[in-house]
Amino acid sequence: MPSKNHLKRRNWYAVALRPGATNKARTYRKEPCKNERGYRFITVLEQEAEIERQCFREGVKLYLPMMAKEARGRRSKAWEVREAPMIPGFAFIEEPTSFMMLDKVDAISSVLGVNGTPCRVPSHEIETLKTEEAAARAEIERKIAERAQKANLVKNRLSRKDIAASYAQGTEVRA
Repeated sequence: MPSKNHLKRRNWYAVALRPGATNKARTYRKEPCKNERGYRFITVLEQEAEIERQCFREGVKLYLPMMAKEARGRRSKAWEVREAPMIPGFAFIEEPTSFMMLDKVDAISSVLGVNGTPCRVPSHEIETLKTEEAAARAEIERKIAERAQKANLVKNRLSRKDIAASYAQGTEVRA
């Protein structure tokens, strides 16, 4: 017997995004100047994309599949995890109450469809994307843990002097 959650599966729709919609959202903070009259605005980058912020404000459930990858930093040469859209320029919205409400979301340019009818994306396809995204993240976390363990082993490696000091002089040791 199918579960209630299975019966409530909703359809998703693919939407095309405007350029820059997946960029980090910006907020502006107003601060007074120290030795001058007036104030200045400081730009702060948020962790969420602009499309996510706009959809949340309008009550639209959005899924933006992200692909995490590991890369070395340009200056620090340290490993860092970077995220980029898995399907650049596209996102998925869960069955909206009205497609007219999507006009209020500036980051969405159009809903993908045929002859004016939006094309549905089955929820199992979205679930497949989510599992692929989770698997990629787990693989990166595994690599990070493996690299940390290897660095720890190198750090804790004994030198010849340490080994020689632990045995009495003249003792024969075979390895």
